[in-house]
Formats: sequence, structure tokens, C-alpha cells
Amino acid sequence: MKWEARFRAAIRALKDACGGVDARWMLIGGIAVIARGAPRTTEDVDATVLAHGLDIDRFLVACQAQQIIPRYGDVREMALRAQILLLRHTESTIELDVSLAWLGFEEEAIGRARPVDFGDGLSVPVAQADDLIVYKSVAWRDRSRNPL
Repeated sequence: MKWEARFRAAIRALKDACGGVDARWMLIGGIAVIARGAPRTTEDVDATVLAHGLDIDRFLVACQAQQIIPRYGDVREMALRAQILLLRHTESTIELDVSLAWLGFEEEAIGRARPVDFGDGLSVPVAQADDLIVYKSVAWRDRSRNPL
């Protein structure tokens, strides 16, 4: 499977999982930056899902139905502790980092997200460029260290 198809498969699976629980979400990170027109490389899919009213267990079941599984042990405990779900789409082997959005800024950013067409009938919400700058500055970290 070509890398474009692998990323599309992982993004489509995440879209379907979010749709299965009516979760509001958007892409952030490298894929979103590329979708907004800036050339760069990335190895994973970063997304955020509105956490208000989200049933984590139900969301994880929806993910599993889409072949999205935890990358590490107790993903629920990690979600509660670190506000992130570290997942992998088994078919494409693409890793997905799904942050739980609690802040007013994040809810507003999800509201500002606009759909981007990724081809093959896949259109998903992507953070606006201004919001991506904020996300990147907040997430800045030394990549050689474990973020958790």
C-alpha cells in the first residue's frame, strides 16, 4: 500500500470511529500542516477530539471496530492521566495520536476547522492555519524524549 493510501486508510478509519460516537474532532499536526499547503514530512496522524461528553470506553470500542488499537498497555488510564490516546491503525500500520480537547480554545478551534478533501471521497475537518500555530507552540517538545 502506497504511503498516501496508508494515510487515507488511517484517517478514514478515525473519521468513521469519531462518526460512530458523534464526536467532534479535527486533524492537527503534520497532516494538517500539509493539508494547509506547507510542505513537510510526517510519520503519523495527529488529531484532537472534543472530550466534553465523550465516553472514552465507547470511543475505544468504535476505534476497535475500525481496526484502530492501543499502542501501549492501559490506553484508558493513559487517556485519563495524559489526555491523549496513543493508537495504531492495524491495516495501514499508521500511528494515531488523538488528544482529548478540554480547553475553550480547543473547542473553538474544532468549531473553526474546515473540511479538506484528501481524495478518494475522503473529506475531514482540519484545523485552520492560525490554530495550527498555537497547537504547535503548545506541543513543542524535544522529540528524543518520551512525551509522556
